[in-house]
Amino acid sequence: MGSLGRRPWVGGLTAAMIFAVAVCGFCFSGASAAAAAPTFGDNFEITGAEDHVKTSADGQTWYLYLDNKTGVGFQTKERYLFGWFSMNLKLAGNDSAGVVTAYYVRTMN
Repeated sequence: MGSLGRRPWVGGLTAAMIFAVAVCGFCFSGASAAAAAPTFGDNFEITGAEDHVKTSADGQTWYLYLDNKTGVGFQTKERYLFGWFSMNLKLAGNDSAGVVTAYYVRTMN
């Protein structure tokens, strides 16, 4: 029952996902191979406290810092039909019981 042979739709779904990832990569890539890689700031803008954001040396990673008074976020400068992102979360040391860490994704309807 766990065999992929019994689920013929899996192959088509996998191919569609590979195609979607390839198209998404193309959308975020430069117009030519010789162009410099875009930085995070080329595609996104900060919403909230700008002093709570630090950028890595290569411009590819943003670090968002939260405190008990201020929130911070980011949004795309352009609209996209689909895409992907990843996130690493680090909680405060020692007793972080009761800390709720969340992120929200919303569409512009």
